[in-house]
Amino acid sequence: MILLLIACSNGEISVSPTTLDFGEVDFNAEPMDCDGEDGGCAPTTVTIRNEGEDTLTVTGTGWDPDYLCIEGFESETLDLGTLPAGAAFDLVIAVCGKDPGYGTLLSGDLRFTPSSGDPVTLPWSFTPVRDLGDDTGG
Repeated sequence: MILLLIACSNGEISVSPTTLDFGEVDFNAEPMDCDGEDGGCAPTTVTIRNEGEDTLTVTGTGWDPDYLCIEGFESETLDLGTLPAGAAFDLVIAVCGKDPGYGTLLSGDLRFTPSSGDPVTLPWSFTPVRDLGDDTGG
């Protein structure tokens, strides 16, 4: 049981879910362009929790705004501020871009670093698709 707690908390913070696999994201569905102004496609809530006994300052790095949008943030560094012991912060993360095109798996890592303790890595991935329906040309 103790090993499970250590594996889940990874030091002073935990992140849930532990991976963001958006799967296939249909860029033909509403909103058509999945841009950040429309909130992106497949929004998912990610919870960052302070598992320690001290207040922490938490930052996030490694996200690419060409592919992901995070509600309330525009720069590539996320300043999440302070988290008291036992408190949590929710981020809404969505798919916002698809370069180099359709059918190519896109992936990366978000890294959340507390002011003390170990950083936590959150891998993300998705495959952009465009379902045009049953286009028989008729």
